Amino acid sequence: MKKYMLVLLAVLISISLIMVGCSSGPSQTSSPAAGIPAAGSQATQASAATSSAPSAATSASDKVYEFKFTDQYTSQMTTGIMNELLAKIISEKTGGRVKFNFYHSESLGKSADFLNMIKGGVVDVANCSVSLYPAQFDIELGAEIPGLAIPDRKVRLDLTWELYQKGYFTGLEPFKVLGFIATPESTIFLKKKVNTVGDFKGLKLRTTSTPMSELIKRLGGVPVTMAGSESYMNLDRGIIDGTVTMYEAFMQMKLNEVAKYAIKNPLAFGSMFVLMNKDKWNSLPPDLQAQVDEGIQAYRPALIAMTEEPDRNWPDLLRKEGMDVYSLSPEEEAKLMEVAAPIKEAWIAEREAKGLPAREMMEYIDKYVAEYR
Repeated sequence: MKKYMLVLLAVLISISLIMVGCSSGPSQTSSPAAGIPAAGSQATQASAATSSAPSAATSASDKVYEFKFTDQYTSQMTTGIMNELLAKIISEKTGGRVKFNFYHSESLGKSADFLNMIKGGVVDVANCSVSLYPAQFDIELGAEIPGLAIPDRKVRLDLTWELYQKGYFTGLEPFKVLGFIATPESTIFLKKKVNTVGDFKGLKLRTTSTPMSELIKRLGGVPVTMAGSESYMNLDRGIIDGTVTMYEAFMQMKLNEVAKYAIKNPLAFGSMFVLMNKDKWNSLPPDLQAQVDEGIQAYRPALIAMTEEPDRNWPDLLRKEGMDVYSLSPEEEAKLMEVAAPIKEAWIAEREAKGLPAREMMEYIDKYVAEYR
């Protein structure tokens, strides 16, 4: 009996160890986010498709390369789905030889540290919001200045690739770029209705970037910096009067419960960079690098197809949730753009003093947008 009990105890310990090991890996949840069309729901299969263990390689041509991919989003949030879509496309283009294990929701470290984590090899790939790294992406932030008249997400995405390929984005040189993600337009969501530029005076508005904070100041408002997760509570308690953000983030954080007004006029378009450790990129053989690059190019139209419908319909979606979604009058919009204009000139002067080709880049942006319109 004693011998039997010892054997039973050993079996139980072994099972416990196996269960612990199974529960310690990266998250693989992948439900679609609200408002994303069918293409997006298919993309959510990427996590499961790209995280299985590789079979034993029998030759160099069979070797499977796995990389750790982190972000600040859940697999159910729009950008988390976009990240998994990129991984899925790359995995398919390489015949499954390049795979990504996802660590969502900052599970390996805070988003503010993502660049250092990539450089240090803590992670292999990360989705990095440009506005979080002003020191690294000094000139790259220029495309996020309010008042550039960029009409939609597709133009913003194409423009980002143009600026990168023309060599303006020097902050990206230490990394391999796997993709760019353009956000929807940043707009203003409020607890009370604002009809004129003068109505912004004294309002406390959450912002996430220096150029946007400068715009709020010039409008007579008070920019407030806080984590997105704190927005709901602070809006509910009246500590802030509104927030500058995108409809995707607004709805995912359920801010429609505490802010009932949305101004449709687009202020700016943000961007995110999907970056890879250069040494890990160089570890791939040339044939796989070429296939990954094919996947990167295929990702661009897939991303736009995924977002076209929700970008077009978001005002109606918010109205169905009981919100008042409206535009400023043409006269007031013109005043808003007049307030924003000096921000661009000040930004150019500061970067030119550092030796950066800021005016040249801004002139290119203006020409690109004008030709598109």
